[in-house]
Amino acid sequence: MKKLIFILVLSVLFSAEDMYCAGTQIQHIDFLVQNSKEIDYNGVVWIDAADVYSLIPGFDGFSFLITTTDSPDILSDLEKKQARILPSQALDENADGRVDRIGIYVSVKGQSDKVITLQTGESDRIIRLKPRDKKLCDAVLLNNESGLLWESDRIGYRYDKSANTVNVFGKMTHRSIIDKITSPGYDPAKQTYYGQEFRIGTDEFGFGDFGVLEDEQLRRLSNRNVTKMAVNGKGTAASCVSVSLIDESDSGDRVSVNLRYLLLRNSRWTWVSAQLSGDWKNRTFVTGIPVRSAEQVLSESGLI
Repeated sequence: MKKLIFILVLSVLFSAEDMYCAGTQIQHIDFLVQNSKEIDYNGVVWIDAADVYSLIPGFDGFSFLITTTDSPDILSDLEKKQARILPSQALDENADGRVDRIGIYVSVKGQSDKVITLQTGESDRIIRLKPRDKKLCDAVLLNNESGLLWESDRIGYRYDKSANTVNVFGKMTHRSIIDKITSPGYDPAKQTYYGQEFRIGTDEFGFGDFGVLEDEQLRRLSNRNVTKMAVNGKGTAASCVSVSLIDESDSGDRVSVNLRYLLLRNSRWTWVSAQLSGDWKNRTFVTGIPVRSAEQVLSESGLI
């Protein structure tokens, strides 16, 4: 299978204010999405919320909608009288109460551009205008804090706290299934039409598992000191969860690890990021990644 990398460039084109009626102000920012590849792109693009906060100081992070006229440039966009609303979602990745970025599900033809517009204004007006998007990327903290589930419309993942590992849930439908498979009456042996969970052995590393290499031996991070598990985002564009824990070596060195998992709509791959603090510089950290036969997935090694 040929590996495809989409290079989508999102740039700010224009920012303005429109007065639709007395006392009601709608502000908008135009962005250009550029697809340099020959193949069509159907997926999520991101707007850095910092750009919106800087251009519109009164922006609250949530009162917005995204529209497009499917135009390749701003002049063509201005000539069109009708636009359609795109599925969009605000994401607060680090759960600090401030939106970090905005995800938009968009289709862009190969080697073409598309103008998208962020419209923002008074929250009550935006709520009336914005349709309710389908929740395709759900996430939940499991009962008794035994783990986390997160999904896209293509696949699901489960963090198992007891084994401190990540399992894959193959889905049989594009619809959200988390509400179904976490209900009291769910029987995975009988209700196979939702999908199947693939459990990674306790001695093996799952996708996105994190560990330490000590004396040429691979050690999984301890699950005894998991300090926090949280759902950081869910909606129509992405699901995001996080796991925080403290790992201690035999010599007593302690490292705080914050793992964040991000799964996008129309994607089967979950993004994993790790933030470390403490006595980590003398350790070698490893993670589990999927590899197809004869596929090179790393361009460099030894990076931190």
